Amino acid sequence: HPDLRANMHPKLGYDAIRNVEGESSMDLDGHGSHCAGTIAGVGNNSEGVAGVAWSGVQLLGCRFMDANGEGYDSDAIECLRWCRKQGAKIASNSWGGGGANRALHDEMQAYEDWGGLFVVASGNAGRDTDASPSYPGSYRLASVVHVNAVDARNDRPPRWTNYGANDTHLFAPGVSIYSTVLGSGYNAYDGTSMACPHVAGAAALLWSFN
Repeated sequence: HPDLRANMHPKLGYDAIRNVEGESSMDLDGHGSHCAGTIAGVGNNSEGVAGVAWSGVQLLGCRFMDANGEGYDSDAIECLRWCRKQGAKIASNSWGGGGANRALHDEMQAYEDWGGLFVVASGNAGRDTDASPSYPGSYRLASVVHVNAVDARNDRPPRWTNYGANDTHLFAPGVSIYSTVLGSGYNAYDGTSMACPHVAGAAALLWSFN
């Protein structure tokens, strides 16, 4: 995408399904591209959107889901491991909702021990994750930031966002979020998937000044 290209890492990304790096790691349905634009869409270029951390950061894409949004925890583990090996300090995870997986937990723990921050969407089922956990966000690790959605127009959470007084950490804009999509276009999406990259972008911005 022309509004992302200048902020992409030279390796671009990794496709854990086929175990290949580069162009083929890009997403298939625009979901990842939309999240990437919120994090680090290029600013001051008179085009499209500006990400929260539009200068001084690099984006790495990592795909473990197919065009239907289905994937395996084993491939998610490979993605996180690969990103750690590239030196990615922040992982933005707009996915989840499955059950607990010890191997994934342990890889997240390894990422934390290395110094990484794992930002993750809480989900769109409108449920209390204190009572009904949603993984990987519900893993009680110090490096996990579990993000709910809020409508920035009225400062109220939409009815579909998950929440949890103890299990989740904060709310971020997740309604009618305009960002980059496949090709060279833009569109507005809703979801905790859109809230998560706002937090990841803010963290990247802070980290870039350290």
